Amino acid sequence: MVRPDWYVLLLILRRVLLLRNRLRTVYEGRMRLAAEIPALAGLAMVCASCPARADFVVIGTPVSAYTSGTTLLPFTDPDNTTITSLSDGTETLTYSSPITEYTVPATWTLWNTPPEVETSTPRVGDTCDSNGNCSSTLTIGLSLPAYTFGFELEPDLYEIDPVTARFYDGASLVGTISQSVNGEGGALLFAATTTTSPFTSVVITDAYTADDFAIAQQRYGGPVSITPEPASFGLMLAAVFGLVVVTRLRRPVSN
Repeated sequence: MVRPDWYVLLLILRRVLLLRNRLRTVYEGRMRLAAEIPALAGLAMVCASCPARADFVVIGTPVSAYTSGTTLLPFTDPDNTTITSLSDGTETLTYSSPITEYTVPATWTLWNTPPEVETSTPRVGDTCDSNGNCSSTLTIGLSLPAYTFGFELEPDLYEIDPVTARFYDGASLVGTISQSVNGEGGALLFAATTTTSPFTSVVITDAYTADDFAIAQQRYGGPVSITPEPASFGLMLAAVFGLVVVTRLRRPVSN
């Protein structure tokens, strides 16, 4: 069926009007979003500076306030010695499974370099025993509750493993540190300080269950003054802010 010219022109005009209305709606939505962005961004920036927990502050690198305000409990036995505890006469650390002592780089190849860690050549304890039985988890028990506790960690395999350290006061979880750690010379610090809930144990879990890991530079002490890292709540709010931006840009605002 051949339609008359006036009918075809009417269809074209209708489509033009629909397109104009759609473009106007998108434009108005973007203008409204532009007016809201400063307030949302300001709120996200303010909340990102708040600590995730008032009594749990993560220590990202071994800064002087941390090293000078704590006591180091080093591994001192000969290489290939397997132990289940470590003590300096004041604090005793007990391990849920045996660990074997090594030295970087003689018997444990790589670590990391300052400022990410204290030294590139520490003594370390690997979560494998003398018979080669290895574990991807380790619980460290503290005989003397500590308001600050930390250690450096590196996976055995040359890969990036998600590692989580959960700090407990008795049966109560005080806080959690989660990091992706590179086994090829990418050791990182897992340390925290609190003012109200001293740590009695730390549970370490490598998400890659086929891998063991080494720890080093274990430190304990009283509370230390550390500038809090960006809080998870603040980061979450920033993510919500970004989601709002994308959603408002993609979804027209009705009149």
